[in-house]
Amino acid sequence: MPYIQDFLELNLFYLRILKEHALFMQLSFTPRDKELGDRAVQLRAKLVNLLQQAVTRRPCPCDLGLELG
Repeated sequence: MPYIQDFLELNLFYLRILKEHALFMQLSFTPRDKELGDRAVQLRAKLVNLLQQAVTRRPCPCDLGLELG
Protein backbone atom coordinates (compact mmCIF):
# COMPACT_ATOMS: atom_id res chain seq x y z
CA MET A 1 0.00 0.00 0.00
CA PRO A 2 2.93 2.48 0.15
CA TYR A 3 2.33 2.99 -3.57
CA ILE A 4 -1.06 4.55 -2.87
CA GLN A 5 0.33 6.88 -0.21
CA ASP A 6 3.21 7.90 -2.50
CA PHE A 7 0.77 8.45 -5.35
CA LEU A 8 -1.40 10.72 -3.22
CA GLU A 9 1.59 12.69 -1.94
CA LEU A 10 2.89 13.17 -5.47
CA ASN A 11 -0.49 14.39 -6.69
CA LEU A 12 -0.72 16.87 -3.82
CA PHE A 13 2.78 18.12 -4.62
CA TYR A 14 1.99 18.73 -8.29
CA LEU A 15 -1.37 20.34 -7.55
CA ARG A 16 0.40 22.81 -5.24
CA ILE A 17 3.04 23.54 -7.89
CA LEU A 18 0.42 24.08 -10.58
CA LYS A 19 -1.58 26.35 -8.29
CA GLU A 20 1.51 28.48 -7.66
CA HIS A 21 2.28 28.64 -11.38
CA ALA A 22 -1.27 29.75 -12.12
CA LEU A 23 -0.82 32.54 -9.58
CA PHE A 24 2.46 33.59 -11.22
CA MET A 25 0.70 33.64 -14.60
CA GLN A 26 -2.17 35.67 -13.20
CA LEU A 27 0.18 38.26 -11.72
CA SER A 28 2.43 38.48 -14.77
CA PHE A 29 -0.21 39.45 -17.33
CA THR A 30 -0.61 43.16 -18.03
CA PRO A 31 -3.99 44.89 -18.28
CA ARG A 32 -3.60 44.64 -22.06
CA ASP A 33 -3.77 40.84 -21.65
CA LYS A 34 -6.92 40.89 -19.52
CA GLU A 35 -8.42 37.86 -21.27
CA LEU A 36 -5.36 35.74 -20.49
CA GLY A 37 -5.32 37.05 -16.93
CA ASP A 38 -8.95 36.07 -16.52
CA ARG A 39 -8.19 32.58 -17.82
CA ALA A 40 -5.33 32.28 -15.35
CA VAL A 41 -7.72 33.27 -12.54
CA GLN A 42 -10.14 30.56 -13.66
CA LEU A 43 -7.35 27.99 -13.86
CA ARG A 44 -6.13 28.87 -10.39
CA ALA A 45 -9.68 28.58 -8.99
CA LYS A 46 -10.03 25.11 -10.54
CA LEU A 47 -6.68 24.04 -9.13
CA VAL A 48 -7.60 25.35 -5.67
CA ASN A 49 -10.81 23.34 -5.86
CA LEU A 50 -8.96 20.19 -6.95
CA LEU A 51 -6.40 20.63 -4.19
CA GLN A 52 -9.14 21.10 -1.62
CA GLN A 53 -10.87 17.94 -2.83
CA ALA A 54 -7.63 15.99 -2.75
CA VAL A 55 -6.86 17.11 0.80
CA THR A 56 -10.34 16.43 2.16
CA ARG A 57 -10.58 13.01 0.47
CA ARG A 58 -7.06 11.98 1.41
CA PRO A 59 -7.27 8.68 3.24
CA CYS A 60 -5.83 8.18 6.66
CA PRO A 61 -2.94 5.66 6.82
CA CYS A 62 -5.24 3.46 8.88
CA ASP A 63 -7.68 3.40 5.93
CA LEU A 64 -4.87 2.08 3.74
CA GLY A 65 -3.99 -0.68 6.17
CA LEU A 66 -0.74 1.07 7.09
CA GLU A 67 0.63 1.42 10.56
CA LEU A 68 1.93 4.72 11.87
CA GLY A 69 5.47 4.91 13.16
